[in-house]
Amino acid sequence: RNYEDFGYFKILPRGFTPDQEEKAKKRAACTNTVVVREDASQEEKDAAMEKARQAWEKKGRIAAWGCRWFQVWKEKVEEAVRQKQTLKVVFFP
Repeated sequence: RNYEDFGYFKILPRGFTPDQEEKAKKRAACTNTVVVREDASQEEKDAAMEKARQAWEKKGRIAAWGCRWFQVWKEKVEEAVRQKQTLKVVFFP
């Protein structure tokens, strides 16, 4: 696995408003995730990927957010949101 699998690189989809982009960047900063717009130039994407790889290396090649299950869960949540499904959160203290 690599820096992408471990959450250090994220592409922001086309159509993000400036406000959405700013929020995504603030969230990403919490985990050292490098973000780049989907419509960025290849040069910008390559630079962002290198920065993400370096962040991953600096952290000892560990996940930015914890563990692999979280990434899978997050992808499922994002897919549900894209499909406009209603999300339900359950908490067990």
